[in-house]
Amino acid sequence: EIVLKAESKQSEPKQPETKQPESKQPEQDSAAIVCIASGIGFNAFLRSDGRVTVDSWNSHIPTDLCSDWRNIKDIDANNYFVLGLCENGTVLYAGLPVGQRNQVDTWNHIKKVSAGGFHSVGLKEDGSVVAVGSNDDGECNVSDWSNITAISAGFSHTVGLKSDGTVVATGKNENGECDVVFSLVPYSRKYPDLENIFIGSYPL
Repeated sequence: EIVLKAESKQSEPKQPETKQPESKQPEQDSAAIVCIASGIGFNAFLRSDGRVTVDSWNSHIPTDLCSDWRNIKDIDANNYFVLGLCENGTVLYAGLPVGQRNQVDTWNHIKKVSAGGFHSVGLKEDGSVVAVGSNDDGECNVSDWSNITAISAGFSHTVGLKSDGTVVATGKNENGECDVVFSLVPYSRKYPDLENIFIGSYPL
């Protein structure tokens, strides 16, 4: 009688299970975005809880640039800096050039801010306007403006909307940026039913 014995195969050692690393998703901010502003290589976001967050691809602008800001109700940005309008009417500044920070720190009773190329503009509750920073082309010559309801700062000029619909402008006029002449007042023109104004940094 022939008995066949089955050869026993040695069981192969089990390889340890390797878990694929879980890809971490960026944390989402739970506070809604209520206002946005952009500078060179970065975006600033005003959140519904009064904070300001920054996304940046600019080595001069860290993402934590405005991380300590609170109780902000409006923002604007240009070039390498951000302006934040606080609930109490004061203004915060972050970015370059750093010298403007000390200048806007003295502002109060501000209801609107606008960031220019190298200057900052604030509209006060009484309709007057303040401006600090570079004034090489007269972009900060706004001390005699009154009854202003809206402002906008370009790279080297500033524009204001008056309560009667008149628009005033000051600053560099190399490409007609300030050519709003229509009445006897230099650099002014009346635009019926105009409620707000925005200007670009560079002429087309």
